[in-house]
Amino acid sequence: MKQIAILINLFMILHLTALGFEYPEISITAKSLNDFVPKNWKLLKSSKGDINNDKIIDLVFVLEYTDNATITRSSKDFNGNQIIDSLDSKPRILVITTFDPAKGYYRKIEQSNLFIPCEYEGGGQNSDIFEGLIIRNQLIVITIYSMSGVHSQTNYKFKIVNNEVVLVGYEESTTYRISGDFEELIFYFKSKKVKIVTGNVESKKQEISWKTLHLPPKLRLKDFSNPFSMRVEGENSFNISLD
Repeated sequence: MKQIAILINLFMILHLTALGFEYPEISITAKSLNDFVPKNWKLLKSSKGDINNDKIIDLVFVLEYTDNATITRSSKDFNGNQIIDSLDSKPRILVITTFDPAKGYYRKIEQSNLFIPCEYEGGGQNSDIFEGLIIRNQLIVITIYSMSGVHSQTNYKFKIVNNEVVLVGYEESTTYRISGDFEELIFYFKSKKVKIVTGNVESKKQEISWKTLHLPPKLRLKDFSNPFSMRVEGENSFNISLD
């Protein structure tokens, strides 16, 4: 199907794991966002909202190192062969916190040093594929966007489940620049279904179909070496797995 080819073309540096750069351990608690930011790091993006359904405003943010660093990475190609590569960019950290009103501070729930792509890491025509971070309906939505022969956008939807940050939804859309054809895939983890919408940007006519979705027991944020380590495969039905 189209989306499989797109993933292959856009994300040839899959399964990245940082080996060379030493990431700081972000503070467990802090009274403000600025108190979480360590020396030589800066705030890149942030979002506030209720992520644990307690009607209290929580905080999710991404930090970026203030200087370039050479990050040695271990990767695998689509045949499973090991590749060692280096990237000269600014490392990034995703931090998820909840607010404790009784104690008056934010508490770190999770820190991911690998999920947010660095600049120049994704290929395509735009140098930075990390597009957005927002809290919506108790979900942490992370958006990645890439331009090449196609425009491709993916939304990863994380939720706190039993004190773990777990992927509970996923969306993928691709638009072919020359033809205007597009395809949207919306993955409903709870019902284990995938909605597929196809059409053309010049027409209001759309075709909608549904496929079965097969999932592993959990897709935890801590198990991702990067967003592209999640494999989406299938034609008559879809399978999601982590490598």
